[in-house]
Amino acid sequence: MTVKELLINEIDAMSDLELAKALDVIRSLRSISTQQKTAPSQDKKAEIIRSLRGKYAHVQTSSELFAQRKQEEIDWEDRNQ
Repeated sequence: MTVKELLINEIDAMSDLELAKALDVIRSLRSISTQQKTAPSQDKKAEIIRSLRGKYAHVQTSSELFAQRKQEEIDWEDRNQ
């Protein structure tokens, strides 16, 4: 018996509620499959990350900027006490 035939036999024995749940599961599986086909592969993601590593090394993150401003504030307060 093929997988399709096995599924048909199972479907024939299901209630309407079970069929609705099965349909949701099948649609979810197809959606995931479609997303995986269109999503960049792990190799492509790694390649993009490697290409950006050195490119923006000189750019400060917002937390670095905050820490720098905070240190400047502390230094100013120390000088003006």
